[in-house]
Amino acid sequence: APIGYPEGLLVHLAENIKRNLNIPVITVGKIRNPELAQQILQERRADMIAIGRTLIADPYWPKKAESDQVKYINPCISCNECLNNILFRGKHVACSTNPKAGYELKSKTVDLSEKKVVVIGGGVAGLTSAIRASQSGAEVVLIEKNFQLGGLLLVADIAPHKEDLAPLNKYLKAMVNKL
Repeated sequence: APIGYPEGLLVHLAENIKRNLNIPVITVGKIRNPELAQQILQERRADMIAIGRTLIADPYWPKKAESDQVKYINPCISCNECLNNILFRGKHVACSTNPKAGYELKSKTVDLSEKKVVVIGGGVAGLTSAIRASQSGAEVVLIEKNFQLGGLLLVADIAPHKEDLAPLNKYLKAMVNKL
């Protein structure tokens, strides 16, 4: 389901099947939040949860969920860039929130230890750059002219059916604060 559709939109179908059959039932459909996945399992609405795009955005989603690191999960924003790249452009998988997706074997790690990096702007690009530089060992100085980080994400998720963008801003801020 694309952006604008609710999380867990297909769970009710799995639940109906589970009520009428005696076999394991898997559910899908924008289950990106570990708490929702756990709730579905605890309520016995399904026996298993299948996640796809969520793992493209953050392949460590299961580990982070298990180790109570939920705020550090890079979120899927349901933009369908991953599917568009594969199905319509004939290219490898890509992800709007995970620039490494599709480039795992090609990306080179740059050691920025003992380097100082200055990032101007606290929007998506600036926050992502600051995170990557810090993860590569750099001392990062982030400069933002406004009193809040997030850039256009601060208003993008206000538009109707764009609520899926809000977790990206929370994630980026959490990572910057952590690092």
